[in-house]
Amino acid sequence: MRVDATRVAPPSRRRDERDAEEDHDPVPVRLDADRDSEAFLAWSRTVPEIWDAVHVTGPSDYMLHVRVRDTQILNRLLRLLKAEGGAIQTQTRLALR
Repeated sequence: MRVDATRVAPPSRRRDERDAEEDHDPVPVRLDADRDSEAFLAWSRTVPEIWDAVHVTGPSDYMLHVRVRDTQILNRLLRLLKAEGGAIQTQTRLALR
């Protein structure tokens, strides 16, 4: 388990539970100043594509580890983060081969 100053984070979901979903780089998320951090964490645990949410320092508030099958699902997740999660900024990268 990861520990921060205010809470103990639950362990990440096991890799064998992830089926054939694609790995993506962690997604930095900056929350609206009015969004409660604990409420965001609780909300993030209800979204199946978010495997882990880690509180970080710097310009972002959280680093999300996500798994999605394709870019359309990633796009829906990013829109959901902003519409319901309270994110005001996200940053994603895709590795292309």
